[in-house]
Amino acid sequence: MSLEKLGKISNCIFILFFYIIFVLVMGNMTATSEIALLLFAPFLLLLWRLGLRFHRRLDKINYKYASVFLWIVSAVLMLWIMFGVEVRPAWDWGQLLRSASRYVLKGKIDNLPYYARYTCNQTWLLCLIVWFKGVKFIYPDAGFWSFKVASMFLSFFLVQASMRLIYKSARLIWSEKKAFLVYLFTALCAPLYLYAQFAYTDAPGIFCAALLIYLYLKLMKAEGRKRVLYWGAIGILAALTWKLKMVIFILVVAILIDAFLKMKNWKKFVVEFFVFLLCCGCMFGVTTKAVESKIVISEKQYDKYQFPLTHNIMMALSGVGGYNGADVAYTSSFPTYEERQEATVAEIKKRISEKGLKGMIKHVLGTKLLRTWSDPTMAGNYYVTIVPKKEDGFCAQFFRSTGSLHWIFLIYASLYHMTMLGAILASAFLVFSRKNKGQVLMFCRLAILGQAIFMSIWECNSRYLMAFIPVLVLAAAEGLFLLWNRITGRLQTKKAEDFD
Repeated sequence: MSLEKLGKISNCIFILFFYIIFVLVMGNMTATSEIALLLFAPFLLLLWRLGLRFHRRLDKINYKYASVFLWIVSAVLMLWIMFGVEVRPAWDWGQLLRSASRYVLKGKIDNLPYYARYTCNQTWLLCLIVWFKGVKFIYPDAGFWSFKVASMFLSFFLVQASMRLIYKSARLIWSEKKAFLVYLFTALCAPLYLYAQFAYTDAPGIFCAALLIYLYLKLMKAEGRKRVLYWGAIGILAALTWKLKMVIFILVVAILIDAFLKMKNWKKFVVEFFVFLLCCGCMFGVTTKAVESKIVISEKQYDKYQFPLTHNIMMALSGVGGYNGADVAYTSSFPTYEERQEATVAEIKKRISEKGLKGMIKHVLGTKLLRTWSDPTMAGNYYVTIVPKKEDGFCAQFFRSTGSLHWIFLIYASLYHMTMLGAILASAFLVFSRKNKGQVLMFCRLAILGQAIFMSIWECNSRYLMAFIPVLVLAAAEGLFLLWNRITGRLQTKKAEDFD
């Protein structure tokens, strides 16, 4: 089978899978915001009319200054929302803040069983420790609440840097005008503002995703030794991605598949892949050593507390398919890692057997995919509601799920969400006839497909889409631009025919 056929097959699978997701999301909009669903068609028509009226005038804008202005506006707005819906430390994010603060202030890490259980948070804990040490050096009187504010600015910086990287990536693909429109589309994405205060793994995750995309697009344009250098940089970043936010490693896999499908010379590809593996392995080893030097957990503690990966698959088969406290208690009840693994595997088999084929399809499509993809805020409105620092003010009433004005915000977020998902689906249809090398963002669709499949078998949460925003935004932008070109091209042809 040729590489071109493999590319076509992957595109077909994506269209089928994402069409199901889009239909599910549109069907669920009656529960999220009925008004948004009613306004969706008029909203698209309004966008179309505005595009026809103003797209020529956009050519007169100085995009260098316009992008800086948009950067400043988005930064100010993000800071305002961050502190307007500020919450007290809670859930895993709060645990990491407390542990990093305690290490800097008292020289020890509390709650080692937590880090033995959730090893995925160890590397980000080390990053927070380094950041807080820097804060302590500059401000010797810093305490927990000072560190907490400093962590908010760290997350803010990572999100803003990610938005700039999306813009820079767009400039590598499209014109300055289109790149600015992509930046504007990114700046209008509400979840970025809701999650900006949380210095949890989502923040470095979105930054890693944006940087991976930028490096890979630069690699596509490079020749000779520069390609090897870019592959080395991607390998280093891939190791960090695995350590910081494993779900983003799906994007790394998508990039590797995309490079394979588009390779011109298999010998060069093998050399470049070897460089990728070498740099990835070295960085992985260095990071592991650095983490182990600060977070000392014995093999006995790992055996006593660490959860097997099958635990997350087991939770995926219960209730809403996400985090389940009863399942955590069940897995914790077994004294050794091997026993926990055997017990969770047995429970997985039991649940699959009880559901049957029809029940599994209903659970995946009607529960898991719906829970992951149908929330226009990516659960951000929920997380800014947990343990609020203050409950009054416009931001609290507008952005929190309990706010009196929240229904208005949901209209906006839902319109954006439906537009983004519809544009992603359109991009797959409109590039279907192109060859692999003509599909610049094929790796984005591969990553989205991988994420959708992964969330079908793993513990799901709409928040896990947050780190994929760079991928989603660029894929949606491609769809919007292709739709614009297709429709305006046909209208111009129709006008010519009418004139004849």
